[in-house]
Amino acid sequence: MTAFLLRRAAHALTVIFVVCTATFALVHLAPGGPAVLADPKLSLEEQAAIEQRLGLDRPVAAQYALWMGRVVRGDLGKSFLYEVPNRRAIGERLPNTALLAGTALLLSVLLGVPLGLWSAVRRGGLVDRVVSGLAFVAMAVPTFWLAIGAIFTFAIAVPIFPAGGASSAGEAGGFMDRLRHLVMPAAVLAAVTTAELLRYMRSSAQTALQQPFVRVARAKGLRNRAVAWRHVFRTALIPVVTALGIQFPRLVGGAAITETVFAWPGLGRLGVQAALGRDYPLVMAITLFVSAAVVIVNMLMDLLYLWIDPRIRLDAS
Repeated sequence: MTAFLLRRAAHALTVIFVVCTATFALVHLAPGGPAVLADPKLSLEEQAAIEQRLGLDRPVAAQYALWMGRVVRGDLGKSFLYEVPNRRAIGERLPNTALLAGTALLLSVLLGVPLGLWSAVRRGGLVDRVVSGLAFVAMAVPTFWLAIGAIFTFAIAVPIFPAGGASSAGEAGGFMDRLRHLVMPAAVLAAVTTAELLRYMRSSAQTALQQPFVRVARAKGLRNRAVAWRHVFRTALIPVVTALGIQFPRLVGGAAITETVFAWPGLGRLGVQAALGRDYPLVMAITLFVSAAVVIVNMLMDLLYLWIDPRIRLDAS
């Protein structure tokens, strides 16, 4: 078990290093820069002075070595745009993103897993056809289009929910006000994840229903509901856990689009603004933070495998 965890930790550190190095190269290869984007009318001398003040006049390799040295010491640098430490900028936006992504993930699990199991047990029925069709549509429609459609339908045509933001102007951030602002972005963000979990659960449960232990359980006189939840559910859960690990990066990526469309003040929108403003330190800090969160979640998924299936536990040891 210890060797397994050490291997996973080494793999996680390697992934973080590769992702951050690639992101550093890409953001520095992008045309333009903070000085040009701040004011295109600046003279070359003024742009050079700004780049010197920000440390961008050094060779890229030197900038990379300096950034890595700071990261090792726990220093994520300072934002060019907001002129605050990146740790503070991330910390201020992180609760909103955690609320949005956590709510979307909870909705996806509560809807996708039971519906997928139900579709498998009643394969070919009305419920199976309806939820499978809706899942196909949710996976086919782009997130930004779904978000715009939700705003037009539920904020303009039928004004039930606010069109954007995390709270209303003049409100003290009460629970009901936050909930009204959270509903649409969380539902949009959860749409694709719910469809993916539903399809994984349906396919895995259909395979489990063909196993001998299911026939034995039915021969004992157990009802379909008891067979599904007592015997099929846990067996079919391993591919769903795998899907959850895969969906977490998608939730983060989808949060950037969703937060931008709904003006939700989260980490994804902050990353988009930092990329558009060529705020190199903030882009790198967000990339590092998100990469670490993704690999930690994947490690937790591996530990969850060991709890669900003892056979994996034996292989890991």
